[in-house]
Amino acid sequence: MTSILSAAAMKAADEQEILRGTPSRTLMERAARAALDILKEEFSTEKVLFLCGGGNNGGDGLAMARFFAEEGENALVCYAGAWKNGAPDTDRMSTECARQLSLLPPSIPVKNELDLTGVSAVVDALFGIGLTRNIEGELADLIQRINASNIPVLAVFDNEEVGSGSYQGAAADFLESTVARICQALTLDESCQKAKSFLVSADNGHALHPNHPELSDASNAPVVNGGVVIKFNATLKYTTDGLTAAIFRKI
Repeated sequence: MTSILSAAAMKAADEQEILRGTPSRTLMERAARAALDILKEEFSTEKVLFLCGGGNNGGDGLAMARFFAEEGENALVCYAGAWKNGAPDTDRMSTECARQLSLLPPSIPVKNELDLTGVSAVVDALFGIGLTRNIEGELADLIQRINASNIPVLAVFDNEEVGSGSYQGAAADFLESTVARICQALTLDESCQKAKSFLVSADNGHALHPNHPELSDASNAPVVNGGVVIKFNATLKYTTDGLTAAIFRKI
């Protein structure tokens, strides 16, 4: 990550822009729309949970949730700030956060408990640049639960088919031991994590040579620049079946 402005410089820039006549709500909503563009471009957005605190960063998250829902998407809000009489306590929010909460449509559920069921992405809007303390207690537990909910792992081996038995090869125990250490560090049940995981083995596929089509299978010939090839084998050499292929297509 590249730091463009320090927290103090960013705060000063915001204050200067407000003095020039741009309302703080406008700045917040501009930031929310820009962040939402990145979310849609870089992440799966089937069901997005917006985790919000009571400061202006939480207001950013609430604005993102509103814009996301206005596009017909599935938005959920988990408010991690103070609650009163079954609702977020607006007296203990920043002014802009309370304003953004009041603008949320009734279609967006706001809950005080973390439920990651079916969630494809989480937007962290708990704290902003004003955070100067360590996060402890329930909020720390909340963050740990999210971090432990899904851990993507990219394993790139030096040796696969040739020399795969080396210590860094595909037949070595490096990946297995790494996963075990991650689970141990996060106090996760390794067997459960493996059971709900999905492994994608990526390799090269041989495309049809335009000058020698006779060397390729007439009924199964990938073409150059034709997209991703999903390999099948009758004896499950590639372990691909109808279910895993459908999941991969969806991904």
